[in-house]
Amino acid sequence: YYAVPAIISTLVVLFYFSLGSHLFGVKHWFNMPTRLHKARKKRGHVQMGHGRIGKHRKHPGGRGNAGGQHHHRTLFDKYHPGYFGKVGMRHFHVLKNRTFTPTINIDKLFNV
Repeated sequence: YYAVPAIISTLVVLFYFSLGSHLFGVKHWFNMPTRLHKARKKRGHVQMGHGRIGKHRKHPGGRGNAGGQHHHRTLFDKYHPGYFGKVGMRHFHVLKNRTFTPTINIDKLFNV
């Protein structure tokens, strides 16, 4: 009886290290052999293809949707028009049951 939680926790750990780690973004879905990685060909080259001046920095434009109203404005306006701003009137404390109106077909009225 007491061994069941231990078995379950062991299965969870095994799941995480076998498949779960892939789901949480720790590894790729496939294991490409090291000899085929681009890094192997770039060994010995100082900047490894990322350049001296521009450099390969981690998040040069910000993370996620950063800069939507600033340095990424043109992209947001082009591909996501109307993303920012307000539309319509505000309605505080919405009670949806006051506007609920069930409908029924007239031909099925007598069958109810």
